[in-house]
Amino acid sequence: MVKILVGLLGDKRNTYLPHESAEKALMQIASALEGVTIRYEWLPTKTATTEQLSACDCIWAGSGPYLDEENALLVIKYARENKIPTIGTCSGFKYMVVEYAKHVFKADDPYKYIGLNSNCTKDYKDLAITLKPGCSLIAVFSSDCISETSHCNFEIDDNVVSKAAIAFEFCGVAEDGRTVLIRLPKHPFFVASLFLPQLKEDSKLVQAWLQTTIALKQNRELIG
Repeated sequence: MVKILVGLLGDKRNTYLPHESAEKALMQIASALEGVTIRYEWLPTKTATTEQLSACDCIWAGSGPYLDEENALLVIKYARENKIPTIGTCSGFKYMVVEYAKHVFKADDPYKYIGLNSNCTKDYKDLAITLKPGCSLIAVFSSDCISETSHCNFEIDDNVVSKAAIAFEFCGVAEDGRTVLIRLPKHPFFVASLFLPQLKEDSKLVQAWLQTTIALKQNRELIG
């Protein structure tokens, strides 16, 4: 039996659709997996510690707002540097980009990497997304055109797109022209989306993240 602990980075809000649907998606996928048990723990941004992170097999940086931005960035940094499979959705996208800008690019103002630094809307809408030819996530979706649900206003600022593209693989572009799906190469799974994959039943992106986590855990147990 493979046991997976998911760390949900965020400040849990009851009746908040992105948070409740993330929990639901994890349990739905877990129920369909044989020989695997999945449980999750919320990692509040004000109190998340390295000790908690070291116990997690994967991290989901979910929707905000985050009450402690600086500690949230440290959580994401830890996950990136320690090769912990990480998925970022909505605010998670924002902070995964900002973290890289701050700790790798040493940007004076890493928040300038996000063009619209404001909270997301309460309105959910479907996004038609085109995956770039040859990108590594086409195999995940088995298609180069997908539809996902979003309420995110964020985007990578036009002035830093070229530099951000040095670090991240830009995988998906929405109908409004924004890059909404990125991946960090040379990492088992470090993917951020400006949509909420958990709102789609049996999300292929969430499944790919968990399958990567399970494979890594199995390999560690075989070696250990």
